[in-house]
Amino acid sequence: MAAKQELDSMSLREMVYIFDHIWQLRFINQIVEYTDLRKVNDVLALSDLTDLEQQNLRKVLKRNSLFHDKINQDFLSTKATPKS
Repeated sequence: MAAKQELDSMSLREMVYIFDHIWQLRFINQIVEYTDLRKVNDVLALSDLTDLEQQNLRKVLKRNSLFHDKINQDFLSTKATPKS
């Protein structure tokens, strides 16, 4: 999308940050699960996160929802095509 200039550089940076943040939480969660000898999975226990991590996750997910809505609106919305 950025290569086709359908996404500005700031939005691209935000999307990369969102992905990176969620990926880091997932990775840390798997390390904790492994060291506690629990089955490793992708389930993130919010109660195990610090208050700051929970706040950041909420912000990231909210921003991700905004990007999702924009993509749906820009690319997936059905517009009536005029009949010939």
